Amino acid sequence: MDAQMPCHVIRELDERVLEYDGMELFRDILEPSIPGIRDLLLPLGRYRQRPSPEDIPSEDSWAFHALSVLNDYVRLPLRLNKREYLLFFQALGFQPFEGGSFSPVRHEIVEVGNWTRPEEGIQLGAGYWPGLMWGELVFSRSAVSVSCHPSFQILEGIADRSRLYFTNRRMRRDVVDLSHGWGSNSRWRTPFRFDYEEKDRIVFNLTGTYDLAAPERLGGPLDANEELPVEQRRELLMHRCFVAFKGDGNDRMPWSDTLAIRRTRPPWPLEEGLLVRRENT
Repeated sequence: MDAQMPCHVIRELDERVLEYDGMELFRDILEPSIPGIRDLLLPLGRYRQRPSPEDIPSEDSWAFHALSVLNDYVRLPLRLNKREYLLFFQALGFQPFEGGSFSPVRHEIVEVGNWTRPEEGIQLGAGYWPGLMWGELVFSRSAVSVSCHPSFQILEGIADRSRLYFTNRRMRRDVVDLSHGWGSNSRWRTPFRFDYEEKDRIVFNLTGTYDLAAPERLGGPLDANEELPVEQRRELLMHRCFVAFKGDGNDRMPWSDTLAIRRTRPPWPLEEGLLVRRENT
């Protein structure tokens, strides 16, 4: 029975994909796995809407993380083409997205140009891969280039180069998630980051402990990010990297932070009026 838990089966698929040295990854490994993985994901359909953080079993979180590891790997160049990528994840029940207005919950910044005028806002340029939704859960973000005036607090050389957190693998960027540095068994017991984009609000890292909308409650012996000002903690959590902060971006600890904001205005730059305290979500 334990072997049929989604986290274990997806882990086995991850390992088969990593070991594959042929030229037809989709045909030989991924396509035959679709019916079984799709059936295993059916009980996870409840995460299409935001659950209570206390109602997320570790095994469910591990399953989403294992699938996110696979997702990071197959998006690398030469693993899958875009058609195969979309066929695989749509067959599993995910909804792809691209474009739209810039939002840190939806868009990972790959390149930045700081040459536009302030009145032009934040403009999306090239898209490098689509994002994936699981209902209202943002499973993975779309990778884009952006252009904006520096007053929008997205700076070339920081937003496109600083360390990406909650990220397993990229080709040309420093990344880290909680699975790195652990042994072959422990690394698969890594929690997934649950971000939700709902009709009226956005929730970043649902299962976090420290509410960044309530700065008076931050700090204490267990708050590993206490020395970082709350404005930079919010920046790091929302974008999964620093986009304007010019200090040391390495060895930060955003894992236990959480934040909810209203969707009534553009989410970035962040305004205090957008913040929603945890007890009001």
